[in-house]
Amino acid sequence: MSVDFMAQWPVKGEEWPEIGETVNCNNGNAKALLEVLGYDASWPPGGEDWPEEFLVRVRRALIIVRNVSGADAGTPCTESGGPGTGRPRWVEGGRRPGFFVSRLRDLQAVAEAAAQHDGGMVVWA
Repeated sequence: MSVDFMAQWPVKGEEWPEIGETVNCNNGNAKALLEVLGYDASWPPGGEDWPEEFLVRVRRALIIVRNVSGADAGTPCTESGGPGTGRPRWVEGGRRPGFFVSRLRDLQAVAEAAAQHDGGMVVWA
């Protein structure tokens, strides 16, 4: 499962909004991004914000992850269970070093795309 962060804006006379830039993350990484952005990271995810507010949060998060030691160091992949253990194999994906800076820059592009359209929003689901 995954979460998409999207730029959306209304199109006059259309029922569905236009979708622009999109960033996709697995659930664990999306939850971590929402937390570093200061949003409610409860599950299931879903929300929206004005692009200007979203950009403020992205810029604040970039400052934090660049200046707090170890904030963007990554996390290892873990594995448990599997053959001979009597449990199903479970793999928990890690996060590569630099993930937050990279994805926050991608989310900045999403917000900038939404900001170019009257009524644009940043949406995640």
